[in-house]
Amino acid sequence: MSFKVVKKTVDGRVLLSRDVPQPATKQPLYHRKKRVGVVEETIGRVESPFYVGRVDAPYSEPGTVLVEE
Repeated sequence: MSFKVVKKTVDGRVLLSRDVPQPATKQPLYHRKKRVGVVEETIGRVESPFYVGRVDAPYSEPGTVLVEE
């Protein structure tokens, strides 16, 4: 399953969307098999929830796709 960076927040965290609407907390995030971040919490438990996480700088730009392994 993959996450897409939607927006970078002022405090350095990222807002993520996911291709499957399931809760995710403390989920490690990878880019090309390299661990680059972690999902901290799920927000808005509706049809398409968003996720807040921390991701290393080069991978935190909007549009970047990250995967969980």
